[in-house]
Amino acid sequence: MIREKESQSVKAVEEVQAKLKTLSSDKAAKEADLKQSQKELGALAKQTQDAQAKLNDCQQKGAKIYEALSQSRAKADEAKASLSASQSQSQVLTSLNRLRDSGRVQGFHVRSGDDDSDDRVDLEILVRLTPNMMSLSPLLVLN
Repeated sequence: MIREKESQSVKAVEEVQAKLKTLSSDKAAKEADLKQSQKELGALAKQTQDAQAKLNDCQQKGAKIYEALSQSRAKADEAKASLSASQSQSQVLTSLNRLRDSGRVQGFHVRSGDDDSDDRVDLEILVRLTPNMMSLSPLLVLN
């Protein structure tokens, strides 16, 4: 009986030692996995920082492009307005020429702006009216 107990005790000690070896090897494997995971975490953190830097750079470039686009749109709108104003002045002059050619206006005089004026040209149109056109102003000034 003592031998059986001794034998059982020896088996139990061997099983415990085997479990300790297994746990020890598992611990070593887990520690290796932990080190590998920490390395991967460091690499991912670096990639995250790089991506954040690229994002910030792209946002700044996007803001600059948006500003340039806004300025270009403003210039285009200004050019459209200038063209429209120029076309309106040309249409008035064309209409007055038609009135003169049809005999409804006896004559008009066109004078360009002064030499000291900048890019703007002032047109001053003096019109002599026939009696049936009294609704028109005798002096038209287009700026």
